[in-house]
Amino acid sequence: MIVIRTPWDYFLRFEEFSKWLNSLRKIKTPVWNSVDVIEKNIHKFYLKDFETAGIPIVPTVFVNKNFKTDLNQVLKEKDWDKAVIKPAVSGGAYNTHLVSRNEPGIQSKLDELLSDKDVLIQKFIEEIQHGEWSLLFFDKKYSHSALKVPKIGEFRVQSEHGGEYVYKEAPVKLIEQAQKIVDSIKDELLYARVDGIYLNETLFLMELELIEPDLFLGTPEAQMNFVNALLERLGFNSSDD
Repeated sequence: MIVIRTPWDYFLRFEEFSKWLNSLRKIKTPVWNSVDVIEKNIHKFYLKDFETAGIPIVPTVFVNKNFKTDLNQVLKEKDWDKAVIKPAVSGGAYNTHLVSRNEPGIQSKLDELLSDKDVLIQKFIEEIQHGEWSLLFFDKKYSHSALKVPKIGEFRVQSEHGGEYVYKEAPVKLIEQAQKIVDSIKDELLYARVDGIYLNETLFLMELELIEPDLFLGTPEAQMNFVNALLERLGFNSSDD
């Protein structure tokens, strides 16, 4: 069995990574999550499908590569004071920028990204300062959660940008909403991580991570939940010695 876990540089070597994924289709060894799932999840325009299905997402404008877009005009039309721009294929907040309306230089940042990438323009939600939730599921069953809190003055929650991760049980209503998102995926999933902001008892989806997430396996319970999911894939009952 091949378990694809943390290829955190795949977007920097995308052509090479895509060829490797295709090569996995030629072997009989099971791959989790599957190549089909990974290829669907690589490009963050998948968020369109959730929005169409009525699942709340962080308000987003999806811009195709090389499509001429006036960023200040977008912010004005959406009545957003700030926004986050990022490539549709990326990870670890790579090439992710926080911009403000009428800020000098913001257009050049967007133009540079659009020169060779599809781009997401997302409303900046101030509540991110209080933390972004990550809820972990194994075999589509809820396991555990973590709250990712950015350092003061920063909007990115990743540890490489100074963010801190706190193991914390998510509110029941938040878990229920995340479960609906995971259940909406028809494919089998060894693991899934639902990332989002919880506002007024509503989960606003930021990303559904099915390819390269940190699974926050820092507690014995989380570790055993993942191990048991692996054992079931291998044909062992979790209660076996």
